[in-house]
Amino acid sequence: MKIIYLLPHASLCGGIKVIAEHVSGLNARGHDAAVWGLTGDFGWFPRPVPHRTFGSTDELGAALKNTRAAKVATFWITASWIPQNLQDGEQGFYLVQDEDELTYGGSSHGTSYKLGLVNITEGEFVTGEIERKHSVKCHNVGIGIDPKVYRPLPYIRERHRILTALRTTSAGPAGLKGWDIAVKVIGEIANRLPGASLVTFGMEPVATLFEWIPHIHIDSPSDRKLRELYSQAGLYVSCSRH
Repeated sequence: MKIIYLLPHASLCGGIKVIAEHVSGLNARGHDAAVWGLTGDFGWFPRPVPHRTFGSTDELGAALKNTRAAKVATFWITASWIPQNLQDGEQGFYLVQDEDELTYGGSSHGTSYKLGLVNITEGEFVTGEIERKHSVKCHNVGIGIDPKVYRPLPYIRERHRILTALRTTSAGPAGLKGWDIAVKVIGEIANRLPGASLVTFGMEPVATLFEWIPHIHIDSPSDRKLRELYSQAGLYVSCSRH
């Protein structure tokens, strides 16, 4: 199958990495999958991700109209690119990774879910919320990860080791990832459990480590390094507000 994923910008973040996993995995299975978008590249991803960029949405739309493929929106903005650029008999799709209206400025009326596209979701929670709020059907396909990489390792877990992502920013509202909450939680744990230690990871620069708990920060770890960290930790802390 020829499959085109539509993306405004190919920057490194969790949601876009999922799309890269989809495309590279589909190509490994013999399909002809690619990402079409406006800016950015996938030089940060470890496997090939065919990526075509266009100078404008009009230019992209014209190419989309002239290409027969399974066309997959990946964001509420790109969902609007598909309906008018389908050929006769084609079906469009929308990969919904989160509720658009709660995080990234989409319509509170669920407009992007009602464009005649097949809504594809990755998690049961998002599937249930969209179906409950907007009375539209979603097809849950699961998250795009490589189970050959992300699997438990036979390590002895350090029972009092805390692992958390150090992320103070997001593409959505300020504070969405709840880093301020995580700091308070870590402080409370350190007060109550003197033997606790902390490992953080992420892409953001870290000016200083926590002084009141043994702390190691891993800068931009590989997937395999993350697998080690997850397998060694006694507790993973996630304080996202959504």
